[in-house]
Amino acid sequence: MAGGMTFHFFIRAVRIDTQQSRRAVVDARKTITS
Repeated sequence: MAGGMTFHFFIRAVRIDTQQSRRAVVDARKTITS
């Protein structure tokens, strides 16, 4: 049971990490274009 919880938390952390990196890429593009 604990292993499943850890796996779920890991997936959630990765999902948040990808969202932050994607947002950072968008900000970088805005800086380059402007």
